[in-house]
Amino acid sequence: MSSPATTAPTHTLPPPDFSDWLSPILVKELRQGLKTKAFISIFILVQVVMTLLVGMQLLALANGASRGAMVGFDGFFWAFVWIPLLVLMPARGLMAVSDEVKANTLDLVQLTRMSAFRIVLGKWVALVAQSLLLVAAVLPYAVLRYFFGQVNVVDDLSVIAIMVAVSFVFTAFTVALSSAPMVFRIIALVLFLPFMFSVGVGSLFSRGFFFFASASGSGPPVWLIATMVGLYVYLLLEIAATRIAPVSENHSARKRMTALGMAAVANVLAYTMHEDVAGMWFLLCTPIWGWIILEALCEHTVRLPSLYASWTRRGFLGRMAGRVLYPGWATALLFTGILYLAQFNAVYQISVTAGSGLTDLKQMELIVTFVLVYASAICPLPVLLLFPRVRQPIWLYVLIQALFGLLFAIASIVAGTPGVTKEVAYRWLAPFPSSALFAYMEGGTDGTPLDFYFKVTFAVVVILVAYLGFRMFKEFRAISRLEDQSKPETQEAAAPALPQS
Repeated sequence: MSSPATTAPTHTLPPPDFSDWLSPILVKELRQGLKTKAFISIFILVQVVMTLLVGMQLLALANGASRGAMVGFDGFFWAFVWIPLLVLMPARGLMAVSDEVKANTLDLVQLTRMSAFRIVLGKWVALVAQSLLLVAAVLPYAVLRYFFGQVNVVDDLSVIAIMVAVSFVFTAFTVALSSAPMVFRIIALVLFLPFMFSVGVGSLFSRGFFFFASASGSGPPVWLIATMVGLYVYLLLEIAATRIAPVSENHSARKRMTALGMAAVANVLAYTMHEDVAGMWFLLCTPIWGWIILEALCEHTVRLPSLYASWTRRGFLGRMAGRVLYPGWATALLFTGILYLAQFNAVYQISVTAGSGLTDLKQMELIVTFVLVYASAICPLPVLLLFPRVRQPIWLYVLIQALFGLLFAIASIVAGTPGVTKEVAYRWLAPFPSSALFAYMEGGTDGTPLDFYFKVTFAVVVILVAYLGFRMFKEFRAISRLEDQSKPETQEAAAPALPQS
C-alpha cells in the first residue's frame, strides 16, 4: 500500500506594515518618527492634559458652576491644541535635512534615484502624518465639550482645521530652514518667534483669534485659503529641495512658473471677482513673489549642458521659454520684468474694479511705483556681478538693500530737523532707486513725482537697465552655446571614438 501523501506545513508571511507604493523616504521617516521620545512624550502629554481638563470641567459643572466659569478651561484647551500643532510638531522639522547632512546619509538617499523634492516631501508628509495623529487624539475631547453647553462644535472643528492648515505651512517652513546654514536658521527663528508668541497668546485666551476663518466667520473664501496653503507648502519644499539638489535639477523653472501662474490667477481674479478677493490673493502672493525674485536675481548661470537638453528638444519655443526659466541672473531680469508687468496689470484692474477713479495723476503714480520697484529689485546686480565667486550672494544682496535703507533713514532724520522740508532732504536720494522708492512711498515728494524722479532717478534707471541688458545678452550667447552642446548630435560628435577591435 502506498503511504498517504504528506503535505509540508505552510507558513504564511506576516503582511508588510507599509504598502509598497509608499515612498521609501516616507516609510523611513514614519518608522523613525513614531519611535522617537519626542513624539511619544507629546502624544502622552496631550492625552493626560486633555483628560484632566475634561475631568475638571465635569466636576465643576457637577458642583453647579456656570458656563461662564468654564472660560479658563477653554483657554487651556485651545492652548494645548495650539502648542503641539503650531510649535512642537513643526519644530521637529528643523532637523529634518540637517540630520541627514550630519550623518552623511543624504548622498546614500539620493542614490535611490529619488529627486530632491521627493526626499523633502517625504520628510514633510511624515511630520504632517504625526501631527494628524495628535489631531485625531484631540477630536473626541473637542466633541465632548459640546455636552458642556454653549459650545458650537462646527466652529470648533473649523478652528482646528485652520490650525492644521497653519501647521502644514509651519512644518514646511521648518523643513526649508533645516536645509539652510545655521546662521540663517537662527535669524529666521528670531524674526519668526515673536509672531508665534502673539498667535499663542491669542489662542491661549480666546479661540476667537482664529475665528476669522471659521465656518461662520466673514473671512476669505475657503478655496483661497486652501490654495494659498498648498502654494506656500509647495514653495517652501522647493526651497528645501533646491539646497540639496544636484546642479542638473532645474528647480528655478518650477518656482518661476509657479510665480507666473500666481500672477496670471491674480489677473483673472481682478477681471472676474470682487476687488476684495483679488486684493486678498495679491496680498497673500506678495511674500512668495518677493522670495522667488530674490532667489532668481542671486543665482549664477549653470554651465552644465545637460540642464538645457530638455528645453532644447522643444525647439524654438523651448529656447525662448528657457530665456525666462533657466537658472541665472540674466534670465531673472526678463522673468522679473514679466512678473512685474503682470502684477501692474492686476493692480490697475483691481483699482478700476474698486471704482476708485484712476485719474491721469494716479495712473502716473502707479507707473512710477512699479518702475521704481523693478529698478530697486535689480539695482544690486552690478555689485553682485563684480563678485561672481561669492558663495552666498543673497547676503550681499540684502546688505546692499540695507545700505539703501540706511540712506533713507538718515534722510528721514534730516527731514525732521527744523527748517528742512522732506523734498529737500530726500532730493539727494534720487540716484539710488531703492532709497528713492522708500522716499516716494513715504510721500516725501510733496505730490510732485514727475519733477523729482524723471530728472535723476529715471535717468539712473535707464543707465542701469542698459548696462544690465548688455551683460544679459552676453550671458545669453553663452547659454546658446550650452544649448548647442546639449544636442544629442553634438554630444555624439564630441564623444571619443572607440578603438577598432
